[in-house]
Amino acid sequence: MNYYYYQPQQMMQMIPIQYAAPKGTDNFRTSIIYLVDTLEREPKQNYTITQLCNRFGFQRRRFYDVVNVLESAGCCQKTNVDCFTWLGLKNVKNHLQNLNDEVNQKFAGADLNEIFYTGDSVTISNLTLQFLLSFIAFNRPNLDIKQISNFLSRNNNRFKTTLCKLYQISHILEVVGIISKTMVPGEVLLKEGFFPQIKVKESHDQLDLGSLLSRPVENLGSHIFSERWSVFNKVQELNFTRAPILMYPSLVTV
Repeated sequence: MNYYYYQPQQMMQMIPIQYAAPKGTDNFRTSIIYLVDTLEREPKQNYTITQLCNRFGFQRRRFYDVVNVLESAGCCQKTNVDCFTWLGLKNVKNHLQNLNDEVNQKFAGADLNEIFYTGDSVTISNLTLQFLLSFIAFNRPNLDIKQISNFLSRNNNRFKTTLCKLYQISHILEVVGIISKTMVPGEVLLKEGFFPQIKVKESHDQLDLGSLLSRPVENLGSHIFSERWSVFNKVQELNFTRAPILMYPSLVTV
C-alpha cells in the first residue's frame, strides 16, 4: 500500500509549510489547533508524520506524543511508523462507545486490575487509553487528574511519571476539545458530545447510598459502578495515609 502526504492546493495557500505561531502565543497549543483544523477538512486521508511535523512547527518527539494521544482517542490510526490515517474527531464517540461495550457489557464483572493494566512501562498511548477508559469504567464525567494518577500507578510506584504524562495528555485532549477543565482545580470533564451511552450487563441493580452521596451521575445505581468506585477510593486512602518522607536538617556545629 502506498502512503502519501495529502495536501490540497487550497490548504497550501491557507497554511504555508514554514508556518510559525504568532509571538506571545503557546506555540504547541497553536500548532495542535492548526493541525487538527487542517486534518478535519480532509478526513480519511493518509499523512506522513515527518512532513506534518515540519509543516506545523512541531518538535518531532512532541508531535509523536500528539499523534499517539489522538490515536488512542480514536481520531486517527497509524498505518506504519511514519504514517497515519485521519479518522476525524467524530470517530471519538464511536471509539469510546466500543470501549464501553467491552468494559461494561462483555467484561462487566471483570476485576479492575484486568481492566486497568499497570505495568512498569508508562507510555503515552497506554495512559491516554486508560485515562479515557476511567470516565467510562467509573461512569463519571468529571475526574481529578491526581486521583487518576494515584489509581493508575497503584502497582508500579510511578506516580510522578504518570502524573506528568497525564497533564500532557489532558492538555492535548483539551486543545482539540474532547475534555475541558472544570471550576475545581485539577479536575477535568469529558465533554457531553463525546461521552458514550453507558450500558451495563445488569440493569436491575439497587441504588447504593454511598455512591449517591458522592456526586451521583446517571446509572451510578448499578452495583458494578459502586464497587469499582469503592476500590478507586480505597487506593486514594492508601496513598493518603502512606507515611511521608521527612527531610530533617543536618546538625551544624559552630
